[in-house]
Amino acid sequence: MNITKILGKNLKELRTSRGISQLELERRTGLAAGTISRIEHGNVTPTIVTLSKISRQLELGETDKLKLISF
Repeated sequence: MNITKILGKNLKELRTSRGISQLELERRTGLAAGTISRIEHGNVTPTIVTLSKISRQLELGETDKLKLISF
């Protein structure tokens, strides 16, 4: 599995564990419709800026941020 797919899978797990929908996360971050879905499915690699926006809105601590890229 490549890093983009791993990041997407882990992002989905962190997002759903917080009870936040894709639509709500897009609204909070100002990302375009469908962006979170494309990231979670591993179809796009998010930029550092996008990951930063997502991390802030999910209130990810340092440990959770590392979980995004853990295998």
